[in-house]
Amino acid sequence: MFDTSETASDKKLICFIDDSAEERELFAKVFGCDEGAFRVLIAETLVEAKALIGDAEEIPRLFVLDLYFPGGGEVETAADDLNEAVVFHDDEGDLIKAYMNLEIARKRYQGIRIAMDQSPSGGLKLIAQVQEAYPGVPIVTYTRKGTIEEAETARRTGARRVLQKPSGDDWDDTLKLTIQRRVELERAFLQTMLQDPYEVLNLIAHYAELFTSEYETALICQKVSSLRDKLQKQLGYEISSGDVDDLMENTLHPFIRALIYQLRG
Repeated sequence: MFDTSETASDKKLICFIDDSAEERELFAKVFGCDEGAFRVLIAETLVEAKALIGDAEEIPRLFVLDLYFPGGGEVETAADDLNEAVVFHDDEGDLIKAYMNLEIARKRYQGIRIAMDQSPSGGLKLIAQVQEAYPGVPIVTYTRKGTIEEAETARRTGARRVLQKPSGDDWDDTLKLTIQRRVELERAFLQTMLQDPYEVLNLIAHYAELFTSEYETALICQKVSSLRDKLQKQLGYEISSGDVDDLMENTLHPFIRALIYQLRG
């Protein structure tokens, strides 16, 4: 029987940056374990990450970044005091109470954030700095506090995906939940690395549908579908030169061949 397990040197390198010592310890325990799919660098700041990357003499294949990060450079002020509730017609007070409770919770949350120098503006700045320092390396934002709006902003800033950290009742519970979800999260990390070839495959399939030859269309779409399934289901699978050559052999269409060529590593 062949041994298909990866050695440590075969594992792809990823870099996790988070200002919380607790979060760094958690990530190292779960994703840096021997059973993990990756080698990990753990850093508190981008400056520290650059030093670790220099020592490793290898650029990571993926950055996993905290979203609520210090140093956003924006002066954020707490919400104004609530002086008067919004009046709703015929609501019997329920909507007013709900509105007041929501605003009070928002104000307290924002005040805590300010006190801890934690804001999405810091995380967005970190995304931009990583993009500038390591252009082309994909970025995942990894957070448990972000809102939908903040996640969308992170995507527009340059994060390919926004993933939610598992969250338990305490540290031990959170560790347990993260271990349970390790393979799922590793797969998400890997799919983020492979997002570009995956999107190229989607383009190939789309334009192949425009072929006049139904036989050629069927061949290309079948092979593209097979490769997409492998990328999605097989952790660690990458498009090989053999895969590219196989696709090339099944079409003479110059535009499709140009797309296939982009899959070469």
